[in-house]
Amino acid sequence: MMLMRLFSVFLLTCVLPLNASAQIDSFHVEMEPFALAEMPGIHSGAVASFNGRWIIIGGRVNGLHGFQSPFAFPNSGKNELAWVIDPISGQKWSAPVSGLPVALYESLTASNIPFYQDEDRLYMVGGYGWSAAANDFRTF
Repeated sequence: MMLMRLFSVFLLTCVLPLNASAQIDSFHVEMEPFALAEMPGIHSGAVASFNGRWIIIGGRVNGLHGFQSPFAFPNSGKNELAWVIDPISGQKWSAPVSGLPVALYESLTASNIPFYQDEDRLYMVGGYGWSAAANDFRTF
């Protein structure tokens, strides 16, 4: 029997008061598992949504990393694909970022990329990873 890798996403819903000045006495979080076969387990990347689809850039595919340099972030564990996932149909697409200019490629394969989505724009600043240009790990 072939083992299938599952991609899991937990959708979080927080219920908070609409009045910003109101004191928050309590709130609740709901998690709903979502599994997609044949997808690497990506963590610490940037995530956005567009037209009902999810976009994932950067991050790690090797699970929990070690904590001692130089073994903490091996090159083999960086996510070198930009992913688009349609959660309704279950379809997924990916494209390598390796063909981009080196500076862009290195920053798009970093992990722990701070990101923010404002409507149809995804802003990404920083992240940590290997830079062949610098021959060392760096914060982008």
